[in-house]
Amino acid sequence: MALLTPPDPERVGPPQADRRWLAVPVLVIAFVIVAVAKPWGDRRSAEAPAASATVAVAGSQAPTSPPSIAPTLDAIVTGRTPAAADPVYTHQIESVPWANELVADSGGAWTWSDTGIVSRIGTDEIVTKTDLGRPRQPPGPLGSRGIAVAWSQVWASDPVHNGLARIDVGTGSVAARIPLWTTAQEAAVDAAGGSSHDRWASASGFAIDGDSIFVPSIAARPGDVADPAAADGQLWRVDATGVRRTGWTSIDRPTGVAVGFGSVWVVSCCGDQADLRTFTIVRLEEETGAVQVKLTITRPDPAAAADARPVIRVGPDSVWVALADLPLVVRIDPATNSIRSTLLLDLPVTDLAIGPGGSLWATESEPWYRAGAVVGDRCDGRLTHIDPETELVVAATTMACPMSVAIAGNDVWVGTAGTEGTGTSGGVPPMLVHLQALGPGSK
Repeated sequence: MALLTPPDPERVGPPQADRRWLAVPVLVIAFVIVAVAKPWGDRRSAEAPAASATVAVAGSQAPTSPPSIAPTLDAIVTGRTPAAADPVYTHQIESVPWANELVADSGGAWTWSDTGIVSRIGTDEIVTKTDLGRPRQPPGPLGSRGIAVAWSQVWASDPVHNGLARIDVGTGSVAARIPLWTTAQEAAVDAAGGSSHDRWASASGFAIDGDSIFVPSIAARPGDVADPAAADGQLWRVDATGVRRTGWTSIDRPTGVAVGFGSVWVVSCCGDQADLRTFTIVRLEEETGAVQVKLTITRPDPAAAADARPVIRVGPDSVWVALADLPLVVRIDPATNSIRSTLLLDLPVTDLAIGPGGSLWATESEPWYRAGAVVGDRCDGRLTHIDPETELVVAATTMACPMSVAIAGNDVWVGTAGTEGTGTSGGVPPMLVHLQALGPGSK
């Protein structure tokens, strides 16, 4: 654990009796020109998509015209963009906390790992660990990876015990477990689908609302689905008290879920591995699971796909969905069940978080994986603070390979993937970075 000391602020304005300061603006202008002309990373990080997204609305709402996806955000961080947050500490961690595997509350952050370890890093920088048990293999298609915190509860994916585990916030011990499938059901799903056990073949994240936990699964439990052809997945509603039986709704390959505005919002991704072009956001009535509306986003160019799952977050007046492969953030108006706007960023969006006052925070990163392999020893990225009123970047902090973000008050937590060492470079291990928010919206 290494303390990071921010550099002293630069002096603003020239000395009174020294004209050498006139060279500074010239150098700054030259630097900006070079930064804009030279892409950061591969070509796709600096070029607009070859084709715009086609947005179609289906269900109870009438189709709407596709909104523009013109790049309304600052694409490149320059000297005129202030820092989004100041680093406080960095913690080396065992594995990368991807989106939905990092959450925060007022006391600190929680990270989940498919090794069976949940780590608690407090704002006092004290680290405690909970061992849920090491699974025989990483989680497969049944259930969802990750961790969630809400309503003073922390629930984590518990693949060893085929379900969820509630962690006591005070002691870090396992307070309760809820089994969701049997070992026989898991084996039947594996045998039928031939699914691999990796991050890309799993749902990611779940949501808590009172005593209800909503868990996506990209495969249905055997015996649950009356019409197997209807969907290739389920959203389970789990009673945290254990009183009611687990209910389910058939949904095609759900990969993330959020709760808000009296509804459950589910984002599904990609169809099979050969089709990474279509994303669907489904709004469900929270009590009955009835489908209220579906919004479909189609990307015409499958070659532009990046290795990242979509993420969905609920803000004070909007539902936000991040798509890494465009890279795009979609803003949904729950009052009209329509896409309000689309924000094009510079790099693939790996995660989103809602900060104080409804501010939007995003982690952007160059594609880190290609077919499961590390592409190199460098991974440019940034933590971006977006004003939801103007939908503009108001601040950004450059980081290496940020893959997840969580916010509680003024504390910002970012999980980084690290990089592979090649040649003379030693590489960087995965890190959890604790930062303090700066600028508009911070308190």
